[in-house]
Formats: sequence, structure tokens, C-alpha cells
Amino acid sequence: MKYISISGLASIIFILQQVVPSFEKYALSITNSIVLEMIGTFLISIGLIFSTVASLNLGRSWRVGVNTSEKTELVTHGIYKFSRNPYFLFYDMVLIGLSLSSQSMLVIVFSTMTIIMFHVLIIKEEKYLENMHGIDYRNYKKQTRRYI
Repeated sequence: MKYISISGLASIIFILQQVVPSFEKYALSITNSIVLEMIGTFLISIGLIFSTVASLNLGRSWRVGVNTSEKTELVTHGIYKFSRNPYFLFYDMVLIGLSLSSQSMLVIVFSTMTIIMFHVLIIKEEKYLENMHGIDYRNYKKQTRRYI
């Protein structure tokens, strides 16, 4: 749950910065580059599209965090043929896009914290999947990179 709340803070600060003009002074803006804003918007768009595709590919195996009492199917098809963690990869892209678009030190800090915590969650999830799926997961792990 803490992973979601930190990610949510970056998003909330970004939204406030966009819709409340006086919030800009609290967001600790570091620059005002239209080029960075455009690149960030592009990354947000691509990240949202492909993180949605990744979620849909997971089907009923989608969950937040690791629940060791729950048995899920090992998903290795669709976008999961190319990355073991495409959802996190593309959500990280959204966070980087938010950071570039907002150009806010607060958004950058919360986005960076979220990316680090997502990586920690991935490490935990890999241990769970290896325990749950054994040789099938180890083979998948050999064939498919963690990110890209």
C-alpha cells in the first residue's frame, strides 16, 4: 500500500500544479522548459497506454503486491514475452514523464522514491514467483529480461 501512496503523491502534486496556478510556488519548480514538458507528456501518454496493455495481459493474475496464499497463473504471453515487468516499466515511464512535465523538485523526488520502491517490490515478487512456479519461472527468467 505504501508503494501506491508515494506514487499517488507525485501524481497529486503534478495535478495540483496543472490546475491551481498559485500551487506552483509550493511545487518547487526548477525550470520552465516547454521542450521538457512536451517530452514528459509524450512519455506519460505512451506509459499509460502500455501499462494498460500490460495490465490487460495479466488478466486474473493482476494484483498489487505479493500475497503468498494466492496462486496465480504465470503470464508469459503478449507484452510479457519481452519484459517480465512491463507494467512497472511503463508506469516508471509515466513517473519520469510526470517529472519532466512538471519540472518540480517534489514530483521528481516522489517519482524517484516510487521507482525505487517498485524495484524492491519486483525483487520480492520474483522470489514469490520462483517459489510458486519453480522451473517454469526460472526458464522464463532466463529467456526474458526483468525490464527491457
